[in-house]
Amino acid sequence: MRDLTHEEVRRLEDHIARREGDCLSFEELVILLAARDEKERLQAKVNVLEAAAGADSGAGA
Repeated sequence: MRDLTHEEVRRLEDHIARREGDCLSFEELVILLAARDEKERLQAKVNVLEAAAGADSGAGA
């Protein structure tokens, strides 16, 4: 399975939010869980990059 883009994760979350109260198929549930995992993985990368950028700017001062 390929990695999802940030936009794909957002669209999936929007789709699921619109269907709140509906029953999800097993496939939709698997996709949603994969999207959430991918979102967390991407956020962790962003956090590392932001920390590195902060360290670089602090070192330059």
